[in-house]
Amino acid sequence: MNLVRLIYSSKVSNTCTFEGLRSIFQSAYKNNPALGITGVLCYDPHYFLQWLEGPVETVHNLYASILQDGRHS
Repeated sequence: MNLVRLIYSSKVSNTCTFEGLRSIFQSAYKNNPALGITGVLCYDPHYFLQWLEGPVETVHNLYASILQDGRHS
């Protein structure tokens, strides 16, 4: 299996609430292990920094989904 590491930063949107953040963390905690993805998500009031690692296609598909999330840009 080929693994890939993807690191990105993004700006937190003005519409991202505490509940939105909680939803991100809960979803990752629930779904990522089953997908074989590990990583770190760092947050401050203005930016996200995320490190994802796992199977190439799975990480790319997850990142494509993340790009569509309106809680950041």
